[in-house]
Amino acid sequence: MAAIKRFAAARVLSGLAGLAWIVLLARWMPVADFAAYSVLTSVVSVASIAGNLGFDRVIYRYVPSAHLRGDSAYVLRLVWFALLPRLVVASVCAVGAMWWVIQPSGTLSLYHACLAGGMLSISLAISDVTATTADSLMRFETQARLVLSMLVIKLAMLFFIHWEVDVLDVLDVLMIVLAVDLMQSVLSGLLAIRPALRERPAPRSLDDVEPLPVLMKTVPLAGMNYLSYLLSIPWQGSTARIVVGKLAATPEVALFGLLQTVADRLRLYLPIELLRSAFEPLLVRRYALDRNAASLVRDLELLRRLNFVTLIAVAASSAVGGSEIVSMITAGKYQNAGPLAALIALALAVRSVNGVLWIGANMLGRMRALTVSYALVTLVLLPLLWLSAKWFGAYGVAFVSLTPSVLVWAVLRWRDDPVVAGLWDLRRDAACLSVASMALAVGWMIKSTMPGNLGAMIAVCLFLLIYGLGSALLHVVTRDEIVRLSQFLRAHKG
Repeated sequence: MAAIKRFAAARVLSGLAGLAWIVLLARWMPVADFAAYSVLTSVVSVASIAGNLGFDRVIYRYVPSAHLRGDSAYVLRLVWFALLPRLVVASVCAVGAMWWVIQPSGTLSLYHACLAGGMLSISLAISDVTATTADSLMRFETQARLVLSMLVIKLAMLFFIHWEVDVLDVLDVLMIVLAVDLMQSVLSGLLAIRPALRERPAPRSLDDVEPLPVLMKTVPLAGMNYLSYLLSIPWQGSTARIVVGKLAATPEVALFGLLQTVADRLRLYLPIELLRSAFEPLLVRRYALDRNAASLVRDLELLRRLNFVTLIAVAASSAVGGSEIVSMITAGKYQNAGPLAALIALALAVRSVNGVLWIGANMLGRMRALTVSYALVTLVLLPLLWLSAKWFGAYGVAFVSLTPSVLVWAVLRWRDDPVVAGLWDLRRDAACLSVASMALAVGWMIKSTMPGNLGAMIAVCLFLLIYGLGSALLHVVTRDEIVRLSQFLRAHKG
């Protein structure tokens, strides 16, 4: 249990360091440079999804079983099988997307944008595959500490450059990201993957462990994963930043880029993602042995609800005091950010079901059904996304992003798919929203009587107090559920 606590602590500290990184960039970079940085990193992120080819889920699916069998050679073959095509596809996609998105300017030339995009996509592909492999080998604690260490190094380099030149250039920041990502990949291989592969697992009957397919047999599963990823690209935060960057003016691009990047960073350290790199491999190991689908979905629903409760708190807090908070932390560069921040957080709360649907569908062999549902939803909503961006800008993009998760879940529910049986407890979500509404009304009353930054801070603190107490009284998340989750993590660690 101590290892899980250290892992969670490292992830939380990484989240704080990641938020500090984004805030400092917003403070120290010119608005035009920060807008260019937001768009470029978004293009790299989308190119990474396009180059993923679906093999991250295959690694999560089969590396734990291979490790249980002591088959290190299979793990290495699978990792190289996943990595090499991704290096090519991701870099080509990144460079091609830069030609379409980036408009030549004094801030970032097209040549530098394409070069940086290609190099960053390669470094991101390597770091993603090594991190996924380390997590699947149960080295998630080591990997979490590495990520935290690399973020600290990023911040130190950022402080040094700012101290030397005062105003940060977009290319300086991109070179920091590139160098640190490559360093993280090397250390992950040396300190996490290599020691794990040298371990000899506890003896067990191979009849108790799921058999391993030949590598080419994993391609259909990866293909289904990949198709679902492609269909979900329009609903990624990175895509939203690209669309806004293509259609909106620079100040709106910069503000939306800041808020959406903070939201995406925050999402990585919320319950569903905070525990995912440890939780998903553990679920795979358990399901490979007991094949208990009901227990799997029950645990996934708990993670989804923890995410929802946390994000509703963020959304309502942003509505109360988001404008003042953003203005303070950016030295007044960005104003009136509260309503947009609240809408982005609300969209993330609703989309929490996406992550657990993918995990459940991957393990239950229901990726085909999930992919078909995504295809239907994407075909219907994609024109609406573009029109909303043209007519309403960042607000339109944030609002439309609320809908895909709901519709995908509804389609699967209508088809009685086992992956959604017991997933998404609407009664408890309604209780959460009712408490948040009452607490939000109190927060607005306080803010109206005490205008300014101090009033906003008091209103946010009072909202969080009322929201927390009300959620506990209505048993939105119970102590027994948290204890059960902790016991599962402790029992299956290693």
